[in-house]
Amino acid sequence: LKKEKLKKEKLKKEKARREKERKAREEQEAEEARQRDQAEAGSALAALASQIENKVRANWTEPPRTNAGLKVVISVKVKLTGEVETVKIVKSSGDAVFDRSAENAVYRASPLPFPKEPRYFNYIKNFNFVFSPQR
Repeated sequence: LKKEKLKKEKLKKEKARREKERKAREEQEAEEARQRDQAEAGSALAALASQIENKVRANWTEPPRTNAGLKVVISVKVKLTGEVETVKIVKSSGDAVFDRSAENAVYRASPLPFPKEPRYFNYIKNFNFVFSPQR
């Protein structure tokens, strides 16, 4: 009876160990898939960067007396369709009128070119955009 009880305990521990290993493998695979999706999402957005830049530049109205060499970093939040939800200045050019004109250009350029793969969306729905008309 004692041998049988020990055998059952050993089997129970072995089953628990295998289950723990299985869960650890699944978590590792899920994390690797998440990292892969995040990297692919960044690459997909980077591939569209020049199209986004061109569309924003085409919708920009240069303010009078704009100094050469200005650039502004803008945080953009979009919907899955590329429609711009919010635009926020992250790093000012030092010229408030120029910054506002760039911000308005991003809104007017909506919807922006955006990757069509839905699984990428959570990784790139917020991105920073550097606007410099001299590029």
